[in-house]
Amino acid sequence: MPRLYPDTAYAPTPAPSYWQATVPDAVPGPSLEGDTTIDTAVIGGGFTGLNAAIRLAERGEEVVVFDAGYPGWGASGRNGGFVCTGGSKVEYADQIKAHGEDQTRAFVGRQQASIDHVADNLNRFGIDADRHSDGEWLLCHSAKNFAESAASAEVERRLGIPVTTYSQPELDERGMAGPEFHGGYHNGWGFAIHPLKYAHGLRRAAEGMGVKTYSLSPVTDVQRENGYHLTVNGHTVRARRLIVAANGYAKDGWIDWLSGRFLPVVSSIMVTRVLTDDELAAQGWTTDQAAFDSRALVHYFRLLPEKRFMFGMRGGSSWGPAAEQRRDKIIRREFNRLFPAWSHVETDHTWSGLLSLSWSYSQYTGRLGDWPDAWTSFAYHGNGVAMGSYAGKLLADMALGDLRQQDLPMIMATPPAKFPMPSLRMAYIKGYYVAWDLKELLRG
Repeated sequence: MPRLYPDTAYAPTPAPSYWQATVPDAVPGPSLEGDTTIDTAVIGGGFTGLNAAIRLAERGEEVVVFDAGYPGWGASGRNGGFVCTGGSKVEYADQIKAHGEDQTRAFVGRQQASIDHVADNLNRFGIDADRHSDGEWLLCHSAKNFAESAASAEVERRLGIPVTTYSQPELDERGMAGPEFHGGYHNGWGFAIHPLKYAHGLRRAAEGMGVKTYSLSPVTDVQRENGYHLTVNGHTVRARRLIVAANGYAKDGWIDWLSGRFLPVVSSIMVTRVLTDDELAAQGWTTDQAAFDSRALVHYFRLLPEKRFMFGMRGGSSWGPAAEQRRDKIIRREFNRLFPAWSHVETDHTWSGLLSLSWSYSQYTGRLGDWPDAWTSFAYHGNGVAMGSYAGKLLADMALGDLRQQDLPMIMATPPAKFPMPSLRMAYIKGYYVAWDLKELLRG
């Protein structure tokens, strides 16, 4: 089954992003150039794969990471850098109905642990990733939505999440003013980082522990035979264990169990030039707090430490030069609408990448089907900085026998079903966007 997007969406080239421009040494390393035998093969050098490799190496395991581009090249080096709660698009109230309050509390606990895990990585490995922001903010796009969101905020408080309510005037006082922000909710857990600095720091930490990372080394075939035989750049890699951490950049038909279980969708980001103090004051946005709005096709944004403004949004179901031009126009239009005082401010960088959804709207962390000594994690639903990092540690713990899959919350450990008629997943994306827009129109 072919990939849903053209090959250019998966091309192993650096994204023309602000992150890449400010980490010039995040480039491909050596490629695999011969047959090899190892303990554990990790496919994918993003947050999940690197964290799994680090955990295994700390326990004395021999680990090799293979990436089609280079470590941090894919979603891990292209995202908005929000270290926050997430991993599922299912509302907590619906999780309680489906799994019970104890299981939902357990999932919330794992989300908090994922944020702490990233903070610990930054400290342990001395990674300067431009950390800032005290938690994250949900800004409501209408007064009606602000009132309706109170019930969800109360459920979050009941589950132990530190959520505080702020009126529109209180947001204005805190330097979070905008014509479409009608009050909001602050989650005290989390922070923001430069994602590629974090990914590159993990790469250096892993390599410092003896982990071999191979760039421009796509795994084109995986076979079970006295362990696992991987085909990489035409060479054979024999491994006793396997961890697959490719997320939305995986390929259908490559590993049968994975095929049809993930849906890659496009997310885009722009970064402005440096803003002056007068320009910040004119808009009324002077805070460095990480925020997102309540729209179904969410906008997410923050003022970077050097006073550039980062603005991202979901949307788009195609890839290529024409699609890129359309996305650039749309994201600029949305930015101008939410921050009209900056409509004259130039855009220095615009880029896109792929995040991954599942049919259940929840991530999965556990065994790779019925394959022995093989594990995977995917579908973080746009919140993979914290949960993707933590999931890598969990996969390593399962590989080492320190953690049982059934000990994880059900919403994480239950394998997602395949999308019905997986070949039509691109139609699902378009349908989701129409449904979300309609729901937003009706709710106001």
